[in-house]
Amino acid sequence: MSPAYTKIAKIKANQVRVELPHCCNRKQFIEPIDMLTWFEIIGYRALLHDDIQRSSSNQVVLWDYLKSALTQINSDIPKIAIEAAISKVAYTSPEIIANLRFHQLLLNGVDVEYKLDGQIINQKVRLVDTCNLLKNDWVVIHKFTVGESNYTYNLDAVIFINGLPLAIILRADSEYRETLKQAYLRLQSYQQLLPKLFFYNVFLVITCKNQAKVGTLTSSLRDFVPWCIDGEGWTYGESSIEVLIQGLFDKRQFFELIKHSVVFEENQSCITKKLLRYPFCTIPKS
Repeated sequence: MSPAYTKIAKIKANQVRVELPHCCNRKQFIEPIDMLTWFEIIGYRALLHDDIQRSSSNQVVLWDYLKSALTQINSDIPKIAIEAAISKVAYTSPEIIANLRFHQLLLNGVDVEYKLDGQIINQKVRLVDTCNLLKNDWVVIHKFTVGESNYTYNLDAVIFINGLPLAIILRADSEYRETLKQAYLRLQSYQQLLPKLFFYNVFLVITCKNQAKVGTLTSSLRDFVPWCIDGEGWTYGESSIEVLIQGLFDKRQFFELIKHSVVFEENQSCITKKLLRYPFCTIPKS
C-alpha cells in the first residue's frame, strides 16, 4: 500500500461538536412502521431491535446471519474456508482506506487458503450473490442499538445484507427540531463515536420532514442528493423517503449501484468516496 494512503482524509466529524443524550430514543416525522412496510414491499425482512440476538450491544455485524448466508451462497466451499473469509472481514478500523478494502471484498469476494487432503487450496468466497438475489439475506432493523463507552445510540434503521451493515438511515429529531443539516452533523459525530459500524458502510441516508437524501462516508452536506423517479414508469409513493427506499434499496439496483456508482478517488494523498450520477438514476444536483 502506498505511503500516501497513511494520510487519510478524516471525516469532518472531528470538527463537529454535537451533544448527545445517553440514550437517543427519538420521535420521528415519519412513523417507523411506514418505513418498515416500504422495505417489506420490496422483499426485505423488517425487524425490531428486540427481534435479534447479539453477544453484546457493541456488536455491529450479525455474525450468525453472515455465516448462514455465506454457507448458502458458497455451497461448494468447505466450512473452514467460510470461517476464514469471515475472519478477514471482522475489522473495525474507521479509516476510509479500510472501507475501501471492504468495498473491494464486497465486489470481488474474499481470497482464502486452506488445506484439504494434504493439499493447499486457494478459493474465493463471495460475500453477496449478485446473480441469484434470493440467496442473500435482506434485513432492515429499526432502532438498531449500539453501545459504546457507557453510552447507547439508537440508529433509526440499519440495512443488513447477509448480516453486514451496508446502509444507515438517520432521521432528523422532531423533538429537538433538528434540520437536515443538524441531522447530517449528528451523523458525522456518530462516525467518530461508533467507528466499527461505519467500517462496512456503503450508503448513508438522512431525512427531515419531506426530505430524504443519500450520500457516502466522505460526502459533504451538499453532496447528499435526493432520489428521483428514473423515467422507467415505476410507481412510487408521494413521500421522498419512500421514493428513495424503493429506488436505492431495490435489490437488483442496490448491487448495480455498489458496482458502478460508488467510486473511491485519491487526490493529494486523500481518499474520497463518491456516489456517481447516471442517466438510469436521475439524481438532480442540490
